Amino acid sequence: MQTWKDYIYNKFIPANHFEFTDRDLTSITIYHPPTGTSFYFYATKENWHELANVQYHNEKTKGWSGDYADNIPLNDEEIRKLNDFLKAPFETGWISEDIFVGGKHWKSKTYFAPTMSDTPFEYYSSELGYFSTILFPLYVLWAFIAGQKRVVKIEAVSKIS
Repeated sequence: MQTWKDYIYNKFIPANHFEFTDRDLTSITIYHPPTGTSFYFYATKENWHELANVQYHNEKTKGWSGDYADNIPLNDEEIRKLNDFLKAPFETGWISEDIFVGGKHWKSKTYFAPTMSDTPFEYYSSELGYFSTILFPLYVLWAFIAGQKRVVKIEAVSKIS
C-alpha cells in the first residue's frame, strides 16, 4: 500500500456492497446500505500519506465512534490500530444507547462490544442548546427521572454483506 486511499479501497470490499463518495481531494465517505453505517476518512493532504481523522456512525442512532487519532502516518502499526478501531463496525457490531430528555437527544453511549461490557464512548448532543451546559446538573436529574432510553444494536458489515 502506497497511500491511505489504497488502504480504504482494499478494506471496503467487495466494493459493490458500499457506496463511495470522494467529496473533495482530502475526504472520502463510505456508506454501507444494508447496515446504514457510514465511514468518514479525512486526509491531511491530497496525497493521502497521512490521515487527519477517521470516524463512523449509523443512521439509526445519534451515537458515533468518536475520532480516531490525529495526523496518522501510513505504517504497519497505524494500520493495525486503525483495523482495531474499525473492528466493531466490520466484525462484531456495536451498540448505542441514546438518552432523550423532553423529546430531544441529550446523550449517547457507544459500546464497541456487542455485549455492552466495555467502557462506552459518551457523546453529549447540542439539541438541548446552550442551556444544557448551564443547567447540566438539572438535566442529569431530569434524564434519570424522566429520560427515555433507546438502545440500538448495529450489525457488523461482515455479517450482512
